[in-house]
Amino acid sequence: RDHLADLESLQFQFTFKGISINGPQPNIKPNSIKISELKRARIKVGFDDDYTRELLVNLHPNFSEDFELGYESLSPQDVKSDAFLGQEQPLVIEAIPFEDDIKIPITIDLHVTKDISITFVNEGNFSVKKAFLFDRETGKYYNLIHQSFRIYDLPKGTYSDRFYLTFKNQIFEDKEEIGEKIKIVVDNRNENINILNPDLLPIDDIRLFDLKGMEHIDTNSLPVQEKYEIPVSKLNDGIYVASLRLDNKRKYSQKLILKKLP
Repeated sequence: RDHLADLESLQFQFTFKGISINGPQPNIKPNSIKISELKRARIKVGFDDDYTRELLVNLHPNFSEDFELGYESLSPQDVKSDAFLGQEQPLVIEAIPFEDDIKIPITIDLHVTKDISITFVNEGNFSVKKAFLFDRETGKYYNLIHQSFRIYDLPKGTYSDRFYLTFKNQIFEDKEEIGEKIKIVVDNRNENINILNPDLLPIDDIRLFDLKGMEHIDTNSLPVQEKYEIPVSKLNDGIYVASLRLDNKRKYSQKLILKKLP
């Protein structure tokens, strides 16, 4: 059962977040945040469908990086293969200052190869519509609202900087942002594709593919400007995909229909 510790009787004997704690510490004052003010996210990490480790994240803008008395708890570390929050100390409950783009590391420690599942549970007043598992190794985001994340035959080892809980799909957010600032318009009358870039985003290259994946246009080393005109008079009518790459490696693509006018 989840509960906050009895702050008056709580005894500590460990080093946590750089603070050496042994017995009651009067100089460490509990935060005055009420439980009703917290946003709480619960994570269930399953191991081969044999057992599950539950992790709880307490989120509030006023939490700091220091030890939050009564809002955090170390893992009992009572199983050989385990999961915990954070990267330095094995926590089953962690207090984190909440930000929209936060990435919360989930460390998985395996003594043998195992199948792993990660499930997100909306907790209390923290009802979110978006929650993702970010796999840093693959660069992919997995939506945890509709289904659990699963990875099979994860090899033995400690994965402290691979899996993250986040509430933003940064790839999707970047694509939306680029789509709002850059417009790709087909000018069939003049047989051009116009790239409108009023915010002067740095576009490295513009490429055009047909639906079979054949590349027809590749322009690179482009100067930064408000408008690019790409001639397409030699191309057949059809559906194509325009792909842009920005200098920070972000990409944006859009389907286009080319049709010669009489």
